[in-house]
Amino acid sequence: MPAAPADLSLDYRWSAGSMPPPHHYAVRIRLDADGAEVALRPGYAGADTPTWTVPLTPTAFDRETLVTALREAGLFEADWTPRRPRHIGGSGWTLRVTAEGRSVSVPRDAVAEAGDPAAVETAVRALVPDAVWADLRARRQAFIAAPG
Repeated sequence: MPAAPADLSLDYRWSAGSMPPPHHYAVRIRLDADGAEVALRPGYAGADTPTWTVPLTPTAFDRETLVTALREAGLFEADWTPRRPRHIGGSGWTLRVTAEGRSVSVPRDAVAEAGDPAAVETAVRALVPDAVWADLRARRQAFIAAPG
């Protein structure tokens, strides 16, 4: 497996569809040369809504695996365009990846003849260990259950 590019970075943002509080939530995964993190906000942005950020420590192998999966999913070759008509109200995600001096943006509700959006999203979300996802889900459930 080839080494991951030294300039590899990504910014993935996922948001639940339009839902009443407290069911809406948002996730962000960020990766750059300095490290990575996942953040979950268990509601709409506001003074009473926390954001839980967990640092991640992806290994060189994790980065190589990510880049390989993104290549296989067609991320770097596809012409990513928004679906028309755009879906209204549902969950969605966006992604910006830089690698080998090239930046690729995947818009919300993206389609591409040569790319597989589901495989791209799966590869990015795999950066977060299952135990971290489980912890964030538990925190979110506690937030929903809390009186307030």
